[in-house]
Amino acid sequence: MKKLEAVLEECHSILSGSPLRRCDADSRMGLSLQQDTLEAPLNHIHILREKVQGPLKLVLMGEVKAGKSSLLNALAGGRVAPSHIMEMTALVMEVSYDEAPRAEIVRKDGSAQRGSVDEIYDTLAAERGNADFFAECSHVCVRYPLTGLKTLAMVDTPGLNSVTSENHRRTVSYVQEADVVIWVFNANHLGQSDVDESLAATAKTGKKMIGVINRIDEADTTPARLIHYVRMRSGLYLSELFAISARQALEGIEQNSRELHEQSQIQALTDYLDRQVEGRLDAVQRQSIIESALAVLREERGIHLQAGGFLDFMSEQCAKQKRELGYRKSQIMDELKSHMYRWLTEEFLVQETREIAGCIESFGLIDLVKGTGPLEDRIHEIIRKAHIERQISLKVEEWGVWLKEQWMAISEDISCSVDKEFNLFIGRLPVDVPSRSPIGALTEVTAGAGAGFLFGGVTSTVLSLTATTPIVVISPFVIAGAFVGGLISVKRRKHQAVEDTKALVYEIKQGVEENVITELLAQFGKVNDDYERQIAEQMDRQLLTRERERLGEELVAYMESLGQMSNELQQL
Repeated sequence: MKKLEAVLEECHSILSGSPLRRCDADSRMGLSLQQDTLEAPLNHIHILREKVQGPLKLVLMGEVKAGKSSLLNALAGGRVAPSHIMEMTALVMEVSYDEAPRAEIVRKDGSAQRGSVDEIYDTLAAERGNADFFAECSHVCVRYPLTGLKTLAMVDTPGLNSVTSENHRRTVSYVQEADVVIWVFNANHLGQSDVDESLAATAKTGKKMIGVINRIDEADTTPARLIHYVRMRSGLYLSELFAISARQALEGIEQNSRELHEQSQIQALTDYLDRQVEGRLDAVQRQSIIESALAVLREERGIHLQAGGFLDFMSEQCAKQKRELGYRKSQIMDELKSHMYRWLTEEFLVQETREIAGCIESFGLIDLVKGTGPLEDRIHEIIRKAHIERQISLKVEEWGVWLKEQWMAISEDISCSVDKEFNLFIGRLPVDVPSRSPIGALTEVTAGAGAGFLFGGVTSTVLSLTATTPIVVISPFVIAGAFVGGLISVKRRKHQAVEDTKALVYEIKQGVEENVITELLAQFGKVNDDYERQIAEQMDRQLLTRERERLGEELVAYMESLGQMSNELQQL
């Protein structure tokens, strides 16, 4: 046992150094593991360490009216557990040996009401039906100087259909502490599905389980047939199976009746316990503790596999969404370029060109006599430099708003995509997980990204570029000579003037394309890069941090330590 004690000490030390236990909640990156989930394996190992030199512990489980309390009394060698009281209270009762009888009601706040065994039972009987009183109670402890309790410490649990969530947690804890679980079946109610499910769940703890079919004196069939039925249905979980009458066994003890004792058929069970449990106390304890420790390590491995899987999920999501960002960024620039060139060819100075052509067409001989000044003024007003700059600046602002809206939509798409993947991911996990997605609202990032540049940098760039863009106007109007030579010559000259106007506008558009559009695309490209960078950085903060990467590396090393610990336990 000394070597086992040393291995359990090492095991406790390794679990205490778990990366998840050492880091705070923020460093767990949204791994919303309940505190008791992290504490349970460590507490279980601590309990196993304390058990190495302790007495053998039996836990009695089963449905209400199966006769667990009667069986406990028969094994203890006297009436220490009044079943009519304990069934009504649905409290767990610990029974162990002491030189003098005493008892206590332990409350959930840690306080206790102590007294003689009769005083405590009287209190429980007086409070029956008082839900508020029992809601504050945790369990009952009874100490008795009975021979059967010198080598056994027993726990009587509530019946399955009277178990509250609090009692269920306590029962699970007792099972974890137990060396042997005795599952008590009611001979009159075999084959119930809830019993089968609870039996299967308890078997997963790795505990040695003994089946006892009680109340055979009330059954209308033979013990052999009862044993055959239960073995066929539940034998997979049970190392041995007995059919007895605990009531007859207890009456045999109290009346010193050999006949009742033989009728109870409990001798086979007590002989088995003597041979397999009490007679081999150290070996049974040792094997039970090893199996329990291995079960704890499996539980610990499951918790940390969940954490590792969550880290992998976040890493994969970060890489996936960054690839999506790169694709969407390129798509946006292609669309923006298309918008710019469509505007340049289909909108820019189109209306102005029509107005100038209309002015030229409406200019007649009478207007010529008055001079071409008014026509020239109107033409200069239509295509003046400030007007062109205004058109470009308005369009730049429009494109900036469009770009911002595109990235806000992308941010929302990414958040929704991660949420969807997250929900699918957690749906496949059997243990507790974060209740919300690890990624927040990325639209908060895009709301401010690039804003200063859009309405400052680009606009100033437009003004500086249009200052050097060749914007010529029609010369002091060749139309003046167009009216010399007759009406046909005038029409021809007007047509030429309109064509010259179109050529002039084409030159202006070429200048805007070469000097403004090209530079705007470069500047908007920087804004586009800025949006992508800020969203990617936010994803890094929410999905993948250096701390998380380091935690992932520590988890890998920790899992290897758990594997080595399991191997050491299996070799004992």
